[in-house]
Amino acid sequence: MLPPLDPEDMEKIKIMTIQFAIKLALIVFVVLVAGCATLEEPPNTVTVKVQVPVPCIDKRVERPVFTLDTLTDAQIAEAAALNDYRLLMTLYDERKQRQKYEAEIEAQLKTCSEIPHAP
Repeated sequence: MLPPLDPEDMEKIKIMTIQFAIKLALIVFVVLVAGCATLEEPPNTVTVKVQVPVPCIDKRVERPVFTLDTLTDAQIAEAAALNDYRLLMTLYDERKQRQKYEAEIEAQLKTCSEIPHAP
């Protein structure tokens, strides 16, 4: 068993404990302040330009119903036998309709084939 401590020793122990607590608090304070002082720099922002493929056609060109496509061979032969002028005008109208349809398709193909190149 330990001998009892006299009041002088008790006072020294209290002083040493207070000194140790102050030193410990000072060390903790210094570490915390040093940790706060070293802030990380924010990362640099890098802009990268990348071409993103997008559909070049908003909507498809609908194929029109051509006049001669709806007629049967018998109806065409009957029309030709009755009136050559009427058949000729029907063929002319269909040709104009087909030219318009082809022009729209070619315009879409040209738009899709002209992809801009990166500088």
